[in-house]
Amino acid sequence: MSFPEELLEMLLCPVCKNDLTLVQGRWLVCQRCQRRYPIREDGIAVLLISEGDHEGVAS
Repeated sequence: MSFPEELLEMLLCPVCKNDLTLVQGRWLVCQRCQRRYPIREDGIAVLLISEGDHEGVAS
């Protein structure tokens, strides 16, 4: 399942309010604070601060 580009353009990191980038079709990653947020199998992005982590994402 692909993540809609129109939605990606509207979303911001809940921590630092920076733009998010789609990585590997599974993560929304903030380029400023490096938090990544999972996209569930049903295509729902989980943008809860408690769900974000700072672990790197392999490209």
